Amino acid sequence: MTSSGIVTLLTDFGTADSYVAAMKGVLLSWHRRLTIVDLTHEIRPQDILQAAFVARGCVFEFPLGTVHLLVVDPGVGTSRRLLGARVDGQYLLCPDNGLLDGLQRGRTVRQLTELTWRPRRSGGISQTFHGRDILAPIAARLASGQELSRFGRRTTAWQPLPLPSVVRRSPARLEGRVVHIDRFGNLITNVSDGDLRRLPRRAIRGIIRGRTITRFVATYASGRPREVVGVIGSQGLLELAVRNGSAERLLGARRNDPVILRST
Repeated sequence: MTSSGIVTLLTDFGTADSYVAAMKGVLLSWHRRLTIVDLTHEIRPQDILQAAFVARGCVFEFPLGTVHLLVVDPGVGTSRRLLGARVDGQYLLCPDNGLLDGLQRGRTVRQLTELTWRPRRSGGISQTFHGRDILAPIAARLASGQELSRFGRRTTAWQPLPLPSVVRRSPARLEGRVVHIDRFGNLITNVSDGDLRRLPRRAIRGIIRGRTITRFVATYASGRPREVVGVIGSQGLLELAVRNGSAERLLGARRNDPVILRST
């Protein structure tokens, strides 16, 4: 697979400390002509589920051969493995903690074991910063055209991500969950457009935190002031939103809240 020369970064590091800059420095030390793209560094600390959801929403929009470096790693330095994968023409590098499992598409996965370099600074590989000392050099080498196969052996097992499932309680009733809340306060559920279409063709009502949603609209702007509406968002998932407001604040909602949907 031809490399795009692009490396993306997704971390929970924030930008106030030196961590992101250090990773970029290592990447450029290995490959000065890289294009580095920040997906986000605002993942909540150690929040693997959020990282997987955000990654799934953007990594497959990049040119084929892009390398995605996903570092949310509460187990850094322990016996947890590091993985590299080819997924739909993209390279993914991440710890084996469920992140990869959240990107559910056909894939070739390798456990990264062939680490034949040492950092240029003294002290060797840090046990608290594998993103800088192990994953960044591999990312740069992949982006320069080297093959993933040289960095480790094939594996068919990796840690699962405990994603909630949509449960069908009856032909006319299903239960989903809030799986992500974006910065606008929109409540993104795990209920897909297809799930909704499989309900009987009658009026659909939703219930969350005792609030009934009676309108399912095409755009955020279609809602009335302080009205919670259902919208199919850009990832094909049902979102609960408030026009020019926050459904999170209005409802006091949290991730993993149940959402009941039924035909009436």
